[in-house]
Amino acid sequence: MVTRVRSASDRRAVFVDITKKGREFVIGNPHILHNRLRKTLDKYSDAEQILMANAIEMVLGVLRESDARMNSPDWE
Repeated sequence: MVTRVRSASDRRAVFVDITKKGREFVIGNPHILHNRLRKTLDKYSDAEQILMANAIEMVLGVLRESDARMNSPDWE
């Protein structure tokens, strides 16, 4: 379902990627992840959940900006 590859530059780091079979499983069983996430988030207050959601949005914004810069013709 996943592959693990140790970083060539930092042997402490391990990269994990989902395989085609893993992706098909997740797509075919979204309720499993949804239920797990819901149960985990239920342990936090509404305010804490909002803070987490805002933090995730910020991270996604940074990643989108990074992708845009990397896809720019000026990126080196």
